[in-house]
Amino acid sequence: MFGWIKSSAGLAKVKLRGRDRVDAAFMLALAAYNLIRLPKLLMVPL
Repeated sequence: MFGWIKSSAGLAKVKLRGRDRVDAAFMLALAAYNLIRLPKLLMVPL
């Protein structure tokens, strides 16, 4: 998860100032990661 956020989400080096803004960017990246994982998690085994 953290590797994906650093590489694919572009948060290896944060370009924001302030803890609140960094927290918001991180939460947005986590939400995007969950949306990417959602189809795999909801897949019904045959």
